[in-house]
Amino acid sequence: MPLIGIIPNPSSGKDIRRLVVDADGIDNQHKAKIVRRVLRGIAATSDVAATTVAVMPEMADIRRQAWTGSNSPSRRRARHALPRSA
Repeated sequence: MPLIGIIPNPSSGKDIRRLVVDADGIDNQHKAKIVRRVLRGIAATSDVAATTVAVMPEMADIRRQAWTGSNSPSRRRARHALPRSA
């Protein structure tokens, strides 16, 4: 049974270099959307029933946002079944 690990970092994309050069930062909602797309990609390319995904918990709760956002009614029809969460 394959196990895939995802480690979202809520602090990335907010460092001083981005502030100094006036670059765009990446907020945690955008990171949750990235994790959601990764989950959908895993579901589309693997045996979903046999795949487990472990997402490291963190204070910004990107993991919860990614899983609950993928179950929203507007996206439910078009999405693949997501892999199991560890």
